[in-house]
Amino acid sequence: LLLRGFGGPTKLMAMLPTPPPSSRVQHTIKELFRQGAMLSDGEDGEVTDLGKLAADMPVDLQLVKLIVLGMAFDCLPDAIVMAAVLCTQDLFLLPSKAFIRDTAAFVRSLQSNLQRRVEMDAGSYSEPIALLNAYKTWLSDGRNSSTAY
Repeated sequence: LLLRGFGGPTKLMAMLPTPPPSSRVQHTIKELFRQGAMLSDGEDGEVTDLGKLAADMPVDLQLVKLIVLGMAFDCLPDAIVMAAVLCTQDLFLLPSKAFIRDTAAFVRSLQSNLQRRVEMDAGSYSEPIALLNAYKTWLSDGRNSSTAY
């Protein structure tokens, strides 16, 4: 309703000091429709309940869907943790050649990192599940902030 007073998303965006190309706005509207946040792929499309929820949450639409599914399948805390860790930098500290100059030491560090990832995903081949398991391990270890994965 608010956007209609400005003539729609494209006209509103055109008023910005540095407006995005109108094709980009149209692409975004179509993407919101494709993901279920709008009822149609036009400028006059109504926002769905998912879209309204996404507008109130500080995460990407895909992560809002993850949280909604977590609620639907009665695993909301796990879904919230996964959404939160997917919004942050990678928890698994990757070694860097800038800090580990010895090639053999770098390879050992990289192998150790990858092994820790495999342990955390518990055979699920899922980064979100590995991150959730890392969080649960951190909680059970007494929240020792010096633990590195």
